Amino acid sequence: MGQREVELVRAVYASHEVRDTPGLLELLAEDVEWAQAEGHPYAGDRPWRGHAEVTANVVVPINQEWDGFITIVDEIIDAGDRVVVTGHYTGTYIRTGRAIHAAVCVVYTLRDDKIVRFQQFCDTAQIRAAMGMTLP
Repeated sequence: MGQREVELVRAVYASHEVRDTPGLLELLAEDVEWAQAEGHPYAGDRPWRGHAEVTANVVVPINQEWDGFITIVDEIIDAGDRVVVTGHYTGTYIRTGRAIHAAVCVVYTLRDDKIVRFQQFCDTAQIRAAMGMTLP
């Protein structure tokens, strides 16, 4: 593992900034497991699996419901077959006009030059508050 994996993860955030969903999907394994943080409004009762579920349940809602939603990456750590990213989500929820600056940590698992798992840990209370939701 090493620089190639770190560059793949950097490409996730580059695609995210310009809303390049096809570019994101190229980086993900067909059977990717995508686990949003517990309590996150876009989390299901299990991790999302595959391109269709990730797109429908995470990518489309972010693109349609948020203005300027991006990840400010503070650090990318090479951890063998995993890459750890720390940073902050920023953006404004369109329906409420409330902005966030929410801490986030994501652990990516890579295999054969593809992301096979996304595990998110983030300030879901701040995200829920911006969306006008109560805590679960």
